[in-house]
Formats: sequence, C-alpha cells, structure tokens
Amino acid sequence: MEKPVWTQNSLPRAFQLAHNTKAGTWGVLSVTSGSVDFTFLDGKSGPALHTYTINAGERCVIEPQQYHKVVPTGEVECQLVFHRCEE
Repeated sequence: MEKPVWTQNSLPRAFQLAHNTKAGTWGVLSVTSGSVDFTFLDGKSGPALHTYTINAGERCVIEPQQYHKVVPTGEVECQLVFHRCEE
C-alpha cells in the first residue's frame, strides 16, 4: 500500500506536537523536498533532547516509544513508513 506524501499544509497536526510510536514500532521519515526540523524529546512534556534538520533526500529513523515532533521549515514533501518488530 502506498503511503501518503505530506506537505507543509497536510502534515497532521498531531505529528507537529509531542508524540511517540508504540512498543515494537519503528518509523522512518523520508523528506523528498524541502526540510523539516525533527526534535527528540525527553518524554511527552519534557524538554528537547536534540533537534535535527532533515533535508531533501535524507531520512530519520524513529525508535519505538521515543517521544518526538516534526515541524516543517517551509515548503516540504515527506513520507512516513512504519515497521513493526514482533518480540
């Protein structure tokens, strides 16, 4: 199944706020044009641990249960794919 390509206008608001993936679920965020600021957080309401700018042609691997947020820095196209690892 083809995953949606999001733009700065269609990126779900929930992704721009603190959130995480479920146990055993990894995410891969790929940016095809523009860039996003990807911030790892110390828990749902904790401070930022580190912010990376993910540019066109780059991707970011998101570990299970790691709180983070994704904020477009301007015009962007990106895609998110989830991978489930059974324990």
